[in-house]
Amino acid sequence: MKIVNLKTASLVLTGVGLLALARAVVFDTAPSGTHNIGLMQIQMLWAQFASTMLVVGAILFVGNHIAEATAEKTALEAR
Repeated sequence: MKIVNLKTASLVLTGVGLLALARAVVFDTAPSGTHNIGLMQIQMLWAQFASTMLVVGAILFVGNHIAEATAEKTALEAR
């Protein structure tokens, strides 16, 4: 069983977040000049989901960077 590394997970989550954000921005079927509360709520929920995925992806990316730097430092000290 292969363990997924943080870098791959962070890139996937960031990609999902960007796609969800694009969906939130583009998804509007109300006629011009009118507001549909249901559609506005769906846009808001997609935007919240997208921002959550982007933040989690960024946190995992930073975590991966710290883990790699720590592993490299430990490897250099072991020599």
